[in-house]
Amino acid sequence: MRLIAPVFLEEDAAMMAEIMRKSRGIMTDWLRENYRPLEQDLGQLTTLRNGISYQRYFSQIWHYVFGYTNRELIDAGLMADPYEEGRQYKGFLPMAQINEALDLGVRR
Repeated sequence: MRLIAPVFLEEDAAMMAEIMRKSRGIMTDWLRENYRPLEQDLGQLTTLRNGISYQRYFSQIWHYVFGYTNRELIDAGLMADPYEEGRQYKGFLPMAQINEALDLGVRR
């Protein structure tokens, strides 16, 4: 049997919390340094020239940044490719979290 997604148990909670804490810090620092320079660099985008505010459009911009970052991580071998051939769930990497409250017969 082969897992198609990582499974995180309650004992993984501290590790996952630390990963999330570090990730938030990295993203916060990146945004603090790059949000305004990006606004200057992208100021001539058609969307912005036509009256959509940068603050409002930034969600779309962020998806492009996130996508390019993921591609770099995939190319470096640090992340699985969610679009690779044969992948059951295209476009995302599924995961499962099992809490003590769920009795799924998982042996520990």
